[in-house]
Amino acid sequence: MGREIISLRQLPVGESARVTAIGGDAALQRRLLDLGLVPGTEVRCLGESPGGGPRAYGLRGTVLALRGSESGQVEAELLPLQGCVPVALAGNPNVGKSTLFNGLTGLHQHTGNWPGKTVALSSGRCRSAEREYLLTDLPGTYSLMARSEEERIARDFLREGRARAVIVVCDACSLERNLNLALQVSEICERVLLCVNLMDEAERRGMKLDLKKLEERIGLPVVGVTAHQKSSRLRLLEAIDRLVDGDAPNPYRVRYPEGAALRLPGTEGENGGERLCVQALYRAAEELCEGVCTPRYADDRRDRRLDRVLTGRVLAWPLMLVLLALVFWLSIVGSNIPSQWLSALLFSLEGKLEAFLAALGAPEWLRGLLCEGAWRVTAWVVSVMLPPMAIFFPLFSLLEDAGYLPRVAYNLDRPFEACRACGKQSLCMRIGKFRAYLPDIR
Repeated sequence: MGREIISLRQLPVGESARVTAIGGDAALQRRLLDLGLVPGTEVRCLGESPGGGPRAYGLRGTVLALRGSESGQVEAELLPLQGCVPVALAGNPNVGKSTLFNGLTGLHQHTGNWPGKTVALSSGRCRSAEREYLLTDLPGTYSLMARSEEERIARDFLREGRARAVIVVCDACSLERNLNLALQVSEICERVLLCVNLMDEAERRGMKLDLKKLEERIGLPVVGVTAHQKSSRLRLLEAIDRLVDGDAPNPYRVRYPEGAALRLPGTEGENGGERLCVQALYRAAEELCEGVCTPRYADDRRDRRLDRVLTGRVLAWPLMLVLLALVFWLSIVGSNIPSQWLSALLFSLEGKLEAFLAALGAPEWLRGLLCEGAWRVTAWVVSVMLPPMAIFFPLFSLLEDAGYLPRVAYNLDRPFEACRACGKQSLCMRIGKFRAYLPDIR
């Protein structure tokens, strides 16, 4: 398993690392060495100050506080969590990977930057009946033939063997396309589990999947799940236990034509066999899915009918403007009603709090500090900010889950392209516009 070198400033709270090198100027190096941070020392991050300043580290039976400028000069090798098996979660974008990750970890995850990179990876713990796992949610990628920074991060994580097992999440409605990534991952990772998600959506679209036949053909354990169902997640954890405890599977091997030897390039540059490689991968995916999916592709007639309305030339723009205007009106104007209710409730409690403090004999300066200062400011901020945010973001999430936001990006791509941007940036622009309309509480 490859070594992960980080700085102590990047070490997540509760995890341990072994010091490998000390940087900085000579004076700082001498000071850190005198404090016991010599190479080979095991250090555990105990916590961080509330203001995000110094961090506390445990080493050699004592606690040491270091500023970020100091801990950032200490390189260390991240140590695996005791009794915690590292597992990676890979898959194409929009296959429900994050939903599955959040369901397994219970949202108890930390996010850290990959060493030397700007892409964040989320990690969290989940427990099965047998053991505890450290689950790492890799960036969504269509292939290991990396193009973007996110895809390079996912590829390097898998190639360096940082995970004991890899779960490749596929969309049950687009299984043939998703197997491209699964076949590549099985070539470089020893233990791979194929997780076919969105089984409920496939059933709704009239598809039947013979996952047993797929498992026999591909040579990997296959589990069908619906990410938001607890029973599906428990079934997945049981399959991970069997994968970790049992022998490594013998996966299907893609037959590559001559000239496609550089199918998983480790360096950037010319790769003449890449086109042949992709063709071979998709041919293999077609063979594996033959007879597995009935019908071969999901019924998307309903989506196409919606597209004719939501992305058509006549109604696309009027519907988009009306719907977005309605969301903004509900978030900014409509939120005034719950804001007034919340404000009346919170400010009515100020007098009761002051009477309670007076009954306790608190001095006037303390009552003013707590009631007119802390409580009044908190009540004002909560009553003004909470209702608009509690309305806008659920509505925005609802539009995303319904599949409308990608259609908005599709409709707006042309005008944004004229500004050297893309349609997807319109979604960020809307969130920024909503924040600009929030009341000024300063």
